[in-house]
Amino acid sequence: WEQSRQGAGRVVFITGKLGVGKTALALDATSTFQSAIRLVGYCDPTKTHTPYYLVTQIMEAYLATLSVDRLQKAVEKLSDLAILLPTVHAWVSKSTHKQNALQRSVSLKPRQGQRRVLNQLMEFIQEATQEMPWAVILDDLHWADSNSLSLLCHLSQHLDSLPMLIVGTFEEERLHTRHPLQEIWRGTSCRYTHHLHLENLSRQEAQQALENLLRSPVPASLLTKLYQHTCGNPLYLEEIALGMMDDGLITMEEG
Repeated sequence: WEQSRQGAGRVVFITGKLGVGKTALALDATSTFQSAIRLVGYCDPTKTHTPYYLVTQIMEAYLATLSVDRLQKAVEKLSDLAILLPTVHAWVSKSTHKQNALQRSVSLKPRQGQRRVLNQLMEFIQEATQEMPWAVILDDLHWADSNSLSLLCHLSQHLDSLPMLIVGTFEEERLHTRHPLQEIWRGTSCRYTHHLHLENLSRQEAQQALENLLRSPVPASLLTKLYQHTCGNPLYLEEIALGMMDDGLITMEEG
């Protein structure tokens, strides 16, 4: 983060199976960053074909951090993207003298319009990150729309001059050979990209996680059953243990 904050941006990809803790790690790690704006975007499998769905989340999250005066200045710069950003659209709609901005708001479909979107977003992000570094979390990138991935690719090629850290999570097994994320993951310079792969918990790690969750030592027989059933997947381990407690299958004695 220190390198990114000082202007040498980085991309960190966290991979692993569902429930292994990718999102939790990304959120926990970035929560301690000082002098940063943390922005989080969640990909949705039902929005894979919605243009700029992920980008819209990130930009809207950023606009929500601004004071009224700064937001007004941001709207001025982003007025041509009103069709993409609800906050900008709302401000522009209220201003009579800005109605023509809605009419010239770029189209999301023609290739020329997409280039204009990328260029305007890049210009805005470059200016915004100079004011305050960004720490951006992009969750479940295997579900990301292709337009948002295009911007991510463009950003990754200019990270060496941006005070910005991008943390992206995804499941490798969901990436087919021609998935657009492959180009970014494999093509980004190793100098600016880091890869962290998470595995399921070992038996010892699972025991520690259960004892932290239950705040009590865990009998070996219970640990064995839970570990065999979940294969050490942190999410499944927690859900099943809590479910057993709710059903009265696990009871606490002497506190």
